[in-house]
Amino acid sequence: MNTGKPVQLTHQIKCATFTLSNNSNSLIMTGNQKYGRGISVGILDLNNSELTKEIKSDTNQSYGGTPSSITLTPDERYAIVGCPSGPSSTNYVVFDLTAQQELVQPPTITLDSDPKCSIVLNNEQALTGTKTGQLVLWDIPTCQRLNTLNDNGQNAHRDRITDLKLSPDRTCLVSSSADGTAKVWDANTKELISKLIGHKREVAKQKEISIFNKLFYYYSLDYLFMYINESISCNWFERSKYMFMAFTNWSNSINDACRYDTR
Repeated sequence: MNTGKPVQLTHQIKCATFTLSNNSNSLIMTGNQKYGRGISVGILDLNNSELTKEIKSDTNQSYGGTPSSITLTPDERYAIVGCPSGPSSTNYVVFDLTAQQELVQPPTITLDSDPKCSIVLNNEQALTGTKTGQLVLWDIPTCQRLNTLNDNGQNAHRDRITDLKLSPDRTCLVSSSADGTAKVWDANTKELISKLIGHKREVAKQKEISIFNKLFYYYSLDYLFMYINESISCNWFERSKYMFMAFTNWSNSINDACRYDTR
């Protein structure tokens, strides 16, 4: 693993995207099966370069396009695979990594969202931001809808949701939207904590640049969100009671910034 040379696996598996286990000892990858329309999820032991497990869906069942995201529950029992389905929706396919059989029929849920606009809240629940401004809470093992988060009885946002981020302690989350707002939610009660308004353009997601040290020097930060051009890169820094949100251009100068008291 330290030679820089390709690793030869005893069993080949197609990999479209992957994620690491909590201890970074295993790589969990997913992709379309070589034959048929199914999906496979493989677990690669990085210590000995062996594929320790592979789970496959029914080859006769189509789940959409090539998988573009994979997320694990905190206990690493479930892998949620996001597959684009048509121009505006995503099939989220859930694999139980503790399954004994190799061939399974995984549950799925279809939502009008970007494949990566979804977060795992805990071992049982996931939250997905839709293109109509909804935040849909759903059950991971069954892929059943549970609820939608709302702002005074209305959709979470007035336009498509562009990004979701969960705080490191999993106590709160932030949704950003094309309506120019970001909102902070309690991850346990699912109640709205605060609305972050004042940005002049879409709060979206694209590319990250590193000016965190510069901002940290000038501001006392609780949670820091970096907004890059028409994009967002959400990063959490727990320090004090302020939230700072900034739009920057490519030369690292701030051209649209908002600072919020979060408590």
